[in-house]
Amino acid sequence: MKRKRDGALLGNMLIARKGNLSVFLVFVGIFFEDPESIRGLLEPKLKAAERLPGP
Repeated sequence: MKRKRDGALLGNMLIARKGNLSVFLVFVGIFFEDPESIRGLLEPKLKAAERLPGP
């Protein structure tokens, strides 16, 4: 989701959840029009987080 202030794009917010794992990221000053452009950055981190031991 892109947020605007005074007509200018501010960035993106991303919320992802899988099982008990929730991730909330905010990118300010850069925005991504295409979800595939950020997949390569985030996917390995989310997969690594899945392997962490539970609470």
